[in-house]
Amino acid sequence: IDARAFLDTFTLPYELVSGNHDLEGLDEFHTDHANLEAWLQCFHKPHPHFSRQIGEKTLMLGVSTVRFRDAPYSSHEVHIDDQQLQWFEQIIKDHPNEDGWKIIVF
Repeated sequence: IDARAFLDTFTLPYELVSGNHDLEGLDEFHTDHANLEAWLQCFHKPHPHFSRQIGEKTLMLGVSTVRFRDAPYSSHEVHIDDQQLQWFEQIIKDHPNEDGWKIIVF
């Protein structure tokens, strides 16, 4: 079954992050970048991370693994790229705990 078609049957908003197994398309894609781009297109995502406010002063964030073949040590390691890290750091700065913000990260 197609993953997006299945998730869409719930008729509720959902968010996704990619993990190393989402980038295992060894027979279909020659690079992690091509694999990640196909994943993003499939789920209509502009980038591999997300932020969603789920309550008063409560954010849910997600960051994605963007390496599988290109991982320096193991294909099972998590690799968050610099763009996502910079985005994450900015979100934390913009939503400080001192102001009552709670942040859940996936």
